[in-house]
Amino acid sequence: MIEMTLEEILREKVRKFSETSPKWLFEPLQITFSLSSPMLLTYPWIHFDGIISHLMAQEIFQEYYSLLPTRQPIPFNAYLPVPLEKEHFVVDDQQVFFYRASVSIVSDENAITSETVYKRFDDRFTENLQTKKRKIRVDGGIYRSFAIKFAGNYSPEVTFFAKGDKKQLSSLLSELFYLGKKSSYGYGRIQDYSIISVDEDYSFIKNSKTTKPLPANYVLQHLNLLPSEYAFLSYRPPYWEKQNHTYCVPPFTEVVSNE
Repeated sequence: MIEMTLEEILREKVRKFSETSPKWLFEPLQITFSLSSPMLLTYPWIHFDGIISHLMAQEIFQEYYSLLPTRQPIPFNAYLPVPLEKEHFVVDDQQVFFYRASVSIVSDENAITSETVYKRFDDRFTENLQTKKRKIRVDGGIYRSFAIKFAGNYSPEVTFFAKGDKKQLSSLLSELFYLGKKSSYGYGRIQDYSIISVDEDYSFIKNSKTTKPLPANYVLQHLNLLPSEYAFLSYRPPYWEKQNHTYCVPPFTEVVSNE
């Protein structure tokens, strides 16, 4: 019997899911989360398509999700089914896609501020350590001390816009309990969420401002809009992947007609 590689197992699980899953119906949606604690982010925003991709991978891959390598990641995002509508476009002479899904939006910009999270070894509990070592390293390992700055979102509500399958998204979000970083510290706890159908699709632009990172060429050529700002950003998950970085129009950038 020939053993399957991990990527072959992942592809097989995707195939079985696609065969049994009902056809998705995409519609404009508004997703709102009520938070009972502040949300910590590495950017001033968090990507909805990144959240959904993570939840879909967990649902489809199941126990194999925890076995995914980190040093040489498997590019499963290329074939992972995500219940969000895709927008196809050419970036750097290559046919690519990105999802119709916004970043996190808050009503009060002042709710986003800088937050520092600290961790240090408390020498009061040295006697509880089960080790023969006379010294504890605090510059590395499990007792490493740190002070990390995050973008702290103190808004009690966070909103996303997307064009996706309402039923599948509702099922995925029912398994989401925290948003953002340091959830083990209690940050970003979700108290409740709602997902409603809306008339307009704001997954790209709302009130003449972008709601997600959009490739600059797409904005200029396809949408025929002129942005006021550019930045080198990733436009789809996984957002750490270098191949997904290009010149983009950042979220919340004002755009005007180029006609």
